Amino acid sequence: MWQFLEKRVHWMLMLPVLLLLAGLTSYPVLYTGILALSRYNLVRPWVPHGFLGPGNFVAFLSDTYLWRALWVTFKFGFATVSIEIVLGFLIAWLLQQRLRGSSLFRIIYLIPMMVVPVVAGLVWRLMLNPNYGIVNWAISRAGFKPRIWLGSDWALPSVIVTQAWQWIPFSVLIFTVALVAIPKEYYEAADVDGASPWFTFRHITLPNLRWAIMIVSIFKLSDAIKAFDVIYIMTGGGPGVITQTLAQYIKRVGFTDFEMGYAAATSFLLLLISFVVLFPVIRRVGANDAQGKI
Repeated sequence: MWQFLEKRVHWMLMLPVLLLLAGLTSYPVLYTGILALSRYNLVRPWVPHGFLGPGNFVAFLSDTYLWRALWVTFKFGFATVSIEIVLGFLIAWLLQQRLRGSSLFRIIYLIPMMVVPVVAGLVWRLMLNPNYGIVNWAISRAGFKPRIWLGSDWALPSVIVTQAWQWIPFSVLIFTVALVAIPKEYYEAADVDGASPWFTFRHITLPNLRWAIMIVSIFKLSDAIKAFDVIYIMTGGGPGVITQTLAQYIKRVGFTDFEMGYAAATSFLLLLISFVVLFPVIRRVGANDAQGKI
């Protein structure tokens, strides 16, 4: 009996937390599921509320705004994660070179990650203001024509840059740890053999960074798919629907059109997309972790 309890004591210790988490997550998911299968409008009580079955999900097929929001979400996620991985690695690599001033920069570059996303969006909105923003002032002094950043086709690149700017420090931290963990003997052996810098990067550095890239991709892609606050503060999904991601579209449907049933169904679509995108990556990491390859 004692041996049985001893082998399972870790599960017994985690059971209260697991039950609490299950209780906190199961009710919202179940209630959202009920709404997704129903017709429910907050401001039109005279419209009959009732069971629609898959009606809200079938409506996806003819919703052009939804598909546009999905395309914007894909572009936003792909661009931000790519920028964070590339610049995060480059900055981490430069910091490893012990350049002059790198110690001070190690402190400064963490500041964006500690800023609340709403504050980051507000700061960049002020910086990109067409009348008194510092960005237009700088490019006009450089001889270029000022632009209306958040009121034109430049709105999506602007929110992409803001999102990437805030979370590049996270990538730098992960890549710094990964670079430090690479044994120096590998580089010494490559140097003795006369390997070129490109050969060294391709066959030593990059293979040892693949799990750092995987971790950054998992965390930052999940953030990008459900990004809301920065975009809402900077553009509100506009102009038009240029920056309207799926999260912004759910907010519009649920709290502007008050179609809570359709908004709940769209929320499940966002959950499904997150699962489809992230599950293969997480499964691969877990499989290699079990084999001791990480």
